[in-house]
Amino acid sequence: MLGARFFSALCELLFIEMRLKNFLNKTESNYWLIGLISALVIFVTGWWWQIDGPVPILGEPVVYSGNLQHPAQVIRLGDRYFAGELFSNELVLSESLGFENHERLVLREKQHHSLVTLGSPHFLEALDTNRALVSEGWGSNVALVEIASGEVSRFGDAGGRGFNAPHGICFDAASGWIYVADSLHSRLVRYRPLDTSPAEVFADHQKLVSYGRQLICEEDGLWLSNSYEGRDGLNPGKGSNVLHISNFSSGKASVVAQFPEVNMTGLVRLNKNWIVVGLWSARNQLALVSTDGRVVKPIRPINGLPGPPYGLFFDEDRSELLATYIGSIHDRAHPGGLAVYPVGF
Repeated sequence: MLGARFFSALCELLFIEMRLKNFLNKTESNYWLIGLISALVIFVTGWWWQIDGPVPILGEPVVYSGNLQHPAQVIRLGDRYFAGELFSNELVLSESLGFENHERLVLREKQHHSLVTLGSPHFLEALDTNRALVSEGWGSNVALVEIASGEVSRFGDAGGRGFNAPHGICFDAASGWIYVADSLHSRLVRYRPLDTSPAEVFADHQKLVSYGRQLICEEDGLWLSNSYEGRDGLNPGKGSNVLHISNFSSGKASVVAQFPEVNMTGLVRLNKNWIVVGLWSARNQLALVSTDGRVVKPIRPINGLPGPPYGLFFDEDRSELLATYIGSIHDRAHPGGLAVYPVGF
C-alpha cells in the first residue's frame, strides 16, 4: 500500500515538474507559483505517509488445535494463557499456547462458596495477573474471576442491570469504568465494579449499535465490532461495521469501516493506525483495517480450521496476534483452535 502511494506521488511530482518546465520557458515571473505548487504536493504526500504509517505484516500463523474445545478467546495473564470455552462453560489456564498441559478452573461463588457454572464464557479482560473479567455471552452476567482461588463475583443483576447476552467487555483503568456490549439489548453500558447503582447506558442517538461483539477500551475511546443480524428487537441494518465512540456521554458513534455482506466477530488494536477484525462469512477470515477506514486488507483464510475467527488478542510484548476459531458450532465435529500470527511493523 505504501509502495503504491509513494510511486503514485512520485509520478505526480514528475508530471508536475514537466508541466512547470514548459510553463517556465514561457515566463520567468511565475517562480513563486512553481514553489507554492511544489510545496503543496510535498505536504500532501508527507501527510499521506504520516497518517497511514507502515502497514503491519501478519506472518504465517502457528495453529494449535485439540486441547481447547471451541475456544471463544485466549489472552495472556502474566506468563500464562487464559481461555474460555463456549460449550463446556469452562475457563482454562496453561503455560503454553498449545494448552498441552492445562488446568480447568473450579469456580465458586465468592461469598457462599457454592459451585458456579458460567453461561458460556465469551470475551475476557485481564485486570491483573490474577483477576479477569469474563462475559457470559449466552447468559446474563459479567463475572469477575480470581484465578488463584477460583472465586467468582457476578455483576449482571446488581442495580437492575439486566444484561441479555453480554459479549464485549473492557476496563478503562484511568476512569474505573467497565464497559459492556449488551448484545441482545442492542446497547452499550458502563458501570463501576463496586457500585450497585444502575449502569449508565450509551444514548446511541443514531441507533447504530446492534449486536455488539468484541469491545476494546483505548485512549481515544471505545471500538466495537458490530453486526446487524436481523434479530427481533435489535437495531436494524445490513452486514456489520466497526464503530468508534470517542465520548460515551455524547451518545454519538462514528462508522469507521463497513462490511455489508458479512457479520463481524473479534476486533483488536495493533497500534494507533491499524486494527484487525474477524469476519464471519463463507470465507471466515481476518482483515486489517486502518483506523481512518480508508484501507481494508483481507488476510488469507486458514485451511483446516473451521468456523469463524472469534476473540482476538494482541500480545504487545511478544508482537503476536492470538485469534481463536470456534470450530464446528452446529454438529461440533471439529473443536476449533488457536492461530498465532507473528506481527511485524
